[in-house]
Amino acid sequence: MLPRKASVEVIYDGSDITQAVSDSIMSFTYSDKASGEADDVQLVVHDREKKWHDEWYPKAQSIEAPVVGNSDYSEIAAALQRGTSAANLQRLIDESDLTPEQGRILQRVTPTSGWPQFVNWNPQYVGESGKLLLVEDIKAGHVTAYERVSRSERSTSTLETVDNAVAGTVLCIKLKVQNWNGLGENAELNCGAFEIDSCEFSGPPDQMTIKAVSTPVASSMRRQKKCRAWENTTLQKIAQDIAGNAKLRLVYDVRSSVGLDRVEQTKQSDMYFLMDLCATYGVSLKVTDNQLVLFEESVYEDLPVVDTFDKYDKNNRIIDYKFSQNTSDTVSKVELVYKDPKSGLVARGEFTPPNPPATGQKLVLNERPGDLRGDNFRNSTGGSSSGSSFNSFNNTASDFNSTRTDVIDNASRICRARCREKNKSEWTCVLKMFGNVKMGGGVNIDMKNWGIYSGKYMVDIATHKTGAGYETTVFAHKVLGY
Repeated sequence: MLPRKASVEVIYDGSDITQAVSDSIMSFTYSDKASGEADDVQLVVHDREKKWHDEWYPKAQSIEAPVVGNSDYSEIAAALQRGTSAANLQRLIDESDLTPEQGRILQRVTPTSGWPQFVNWNPQYVGESGKLLLVEDIKAGHVTAYERVSRSERSTSTLETVDNAVAGTVLCIKLKVQNWNGLGENAELNCGAFEIDSCEFSGPPDQMTIKAVSTPVASSMRRQKKCRAWENTTLQKIAQDIAGNAKLRLVYDVRSSVGLDRVEQTKQSDMYFLMDLCATYGVSLKVTDNQLVLFEESVYEDLPVVDTFDKYDKNNRIIDYKFSQNTSDTVSKVELVYKDPKSGLVARGEFTPPNPPATGQKLVLNERPGDLRGDNFRNSTGGSSSGSSFNSFNNTASDFNSTRTDVIDNASRICRARCREKNKSEWTCVLKMFGNVKMGGGVNIDMKNWGIYSGKYMVDIATHKTGAGYETTVFAHKVLGY
């Protein structure tokens, strides 16, 4: 009978080095997170031949130096709107964080002679806010000097993949098993693409620990703090801009649109800014395999289970387990009430989960929901779904500069997101099992015959480790149903 076997396939800068390094791999660890954190891998190799700290030493991609310059393009947009010379525009470009090539594109598309035709092709760039959008789109790599297709003509869908990726990934890794749960039962887990961020050499005996993450190390996504703003935009558009800057593909799997009047990124890195924005609206985010993925966790919880674990199964694959219930921070209702001091508008939202926790705690939010600064209020055209109108007012630029949400729908969405955040950790489990390539962040499993702990769970983190055998550990929460 053929023995069961677990092995690691390693592609380094496009070359398959599996055969060369297989005898030196001491252990391999891969952690797949459903959202909020980058996936990571760790490879520990012995160095008896003294190659890893010399000719085989991994050459990590150099980290992008912080761009010196202002990332707030409002002054450029204002100058373009009122009219400016090429020399003055170049001065503003030089003071910004636009690259020389991006500056040349801006100079080519905005001269008086060519602008009417360009804006005819791209009407979204009309007005000062449109020119701000133009600069931001050039920065994100969405505009070239000869772009003729208007955004309204571009195809979009609920699940949209946009390719901004470039070659140069350091590590691509697959975990393979043979004869694992029976003769001839072979499977593999594609861990994805990673960039090396650290190497440690230790001993004796000599060994190298190579660590890599799914967030591009050679981009400013995690490190550089920026100040910029978006107006009359959507969550998808912001995510696309950030994905483009990091040269990632955007996978946008959010069913309902999230419209935003104005959003400001203030001294935050792109990664943490987008994570905070997504969390506000109950959208999950992860970076994996050269992709920036936005999705709704509640939708993924409705997907079928990938595996079932029965406590009384004779072939139970679980090595040890831990279940817990914690009601200390759970809530049975969330309400949002905010009265805008300028317009007098009272924004309300609420959410009550099905089968709420027995604690009966209610969470009351006093947060600006955001739909309080748009032209509908400035121009007295009404603003809420109930048809209410308000007197016009002035000086809104500094007063109404927060994330826009619909007065009812998105305010309630915020309440729902906060309710999930509070209640998600009520029922949890940690399972250590024989290696299982089906386990990954975001998949669902069914726990049978575990008493009150039985039910459907979603995996938050799956960690795979090989070395002296192959084991998988999962951290999961019971699905909420909303």
